[in-house]
Amino acid sequence: MSEATYHSLSSRGSYRVRPNQASSLAETTASRKAMELKARDVRALIRSLQRWGDIRQRYDVIVTDSNLQDKNQGMMLDVVDEIVAICAEAVQEKRARVAAGKTFTNRSVLFSWRGVHNINAEIVFYRHRDLQIVYKILSKLDDPYKWTIPFENITPAWNWLA
Repeated sequence: MSEATYHSLSSRGSYRVRPNQASSLAETTASRKAMELKARDVRALIRSLQRWGDIRQRYDVIVTDSNLQDKNQGMMLDVVDEIVAICAEAVQEKRARVAAGKTFTNRSVLFSWRGVHNINAEIVFYRHRDLQIVYKILSKLDDPYKWTIPFENITPAWNWLA
């Protein structure tokens, strides 16, 4: 067999790929890796979402924080939308059960997704929503570092000494 064939057998019996085909195989592998998330990646993404909020507002910060810069942006947005939708559904389900008078032994709403277990739906959902609001408020300010919480209208919690 000659070297010009698509694949040629080496002396060890394995296949060799021509040099111009090696780059296309590397591109295929890189594009395939950009479209997949492992359980470790999902955990890191959820942790970053809880820290920074909405991925559409802080995409670069979230992706850098979770070390997922090489992943496809459209896929990342779809994954986050799916996670937030699942969390919203779980929170709504818990609200419906509480309204029906059911009691819970475990106060948190946990779910599993893509091999990642014990994701707290309430924390992900509420932090996502709350940090969206904070980002909208702070992005309108000239110097967000000088903003403080207005404390005139805040009432202290009962029996809380601080």
